[in-house]
Amino acid sequence: MLFTWSARQRYVPFIKTKLEIDMKLLITLIMVMLCSQGMYSQIPDIDAVLKNIEQNNTTIIALRKHADAAKMEGRTGIYMPNPEVELNYLWSGAPDESGVLEFNIMQGFDFPTAYSYRRDIADSKALQANTQYEVECRAILLQARKICIDIIHCNALAMEFDKRLRHVQTTVQACREKYEKGDITIVEYNQQLLNLLNIRRETENNAIARTELLGELMRMNGGKSVELNGGEYPAYTLPNDFDSWYKSLESGNLALQVLSQKIEISKQQRKLNSAMNLPKFALGYKSEHTSVGTMQGIGSIISIPLWENRNAVKHAELQILAAQEVENDAKLQYRSMAKILYTKAKSLEALINDYHEILKSINNSDFLDKALNSGHISLIDYTHEISLYYDATTGLLEVERELQYALAELMQWQ
Repeated sequence: MLFTWSARQRYVPFIKTKLEIDMKLLITLIMVMLCSQGMYSQIPDIDAVLKNIEQNNTTIIALRKHADAAKMEGRTGIYMPNPEVELNYLWSGAPDESGVLEFNIMQGFDFPTAYSYRRDIADSKALQANTQYEVECRAILLQARKICIDIIHCNALAMEFDKRLRHVQTTVQACREKYEKGDITIVEYNQQLLNLLNIRRETENNAIARTELLGELMRMNGGKSVELNGGEYPAYTLPNDFDSWYKSLESGNLALQVLSQKIEISKQQRKLNSAMNLPKFALGYKSEHTSVGTMQGIGSIISIPLWENRNAVKHAELQILAAQEVENDAKLQYRSMAKILYTKAKSLEALINDYHEILKSINNSDFLDKALNSGHISLIDYTHEISLYYDATTGLLEVERELQYALAELMQWQ
């Protein structure tokens, strides 16, 4: 009894000092959290990051220039051909006869409706170029969004690893005291040291992965640095009725709009080919100067297309049928893909809810600490129970990231 009393007296200052340190640490953590909340409120979210990438990404800038060039290309070849100017000087071998000077200028043109159809095709191609640019831009932004999701996942892991590290450090300190008193073996104490080492290794690996992801995001942002320090994803809940929701999803799909525009261009091309089967004309001025006098007047040419555009209309009709089949197949494939992702996302949402319910019921780290300190459970059982909770928490973060992947695929056209 005397030995027990003296031991308690010896450890009272230590316990008091440790409590003071813990209180100071708690106050410091609270201040850091409050400052972090103020700081995080100014940190850009995913949409703000993607907006910057859309402006700074060099590939997107190049695609925009390419779209402008494609629109200008559609404007070429829609006007009348160039006028033709002909100048001839003819002479005979007789020395007493002067030569003949001929001057002709002609302007050819197709049947008038052809120019209207060409302008319609040019407008449709310009619209298609813009839509195709948006499709390629959305693909880049989808890749950037997935990188942002990975960064947020790393942020959440960092906060989780930080909590685990503090908890394991406390456990190691308590186990060292137990080992010094002979309550546990060196094997059990070393096991806790290994747990601490593993958590530190996971923390460092997560920090390295986050740095690499930020570097990739900076590359996509035209070399400009980007910060994304939040640990939560944007909230979005899928509707329960897939069919009605899919209608709005399909109508916003720009890739499908490109195919619809291609069909419209093919239809306009068919009209143009029909117009090109009509006669072509050429009008102009003609003059002839000789020693006798000058003759001048108006010249005209009519071209009857008998063989040049044969099968052009049939070719356009076949192109329309082929484009329609491609569109039907794309719609079927997209609906199937959307249905698969929708079903997966719904399953992940339910799984996340199950995770939260289970983690609420097994979040008993304080209870386990008390049970370990009082000797009701062994250190091995304690480590096993804590590991199960840690694995479940990590699993929850993985499922949340998978859900965000599926939502990113589904929501890229909204």
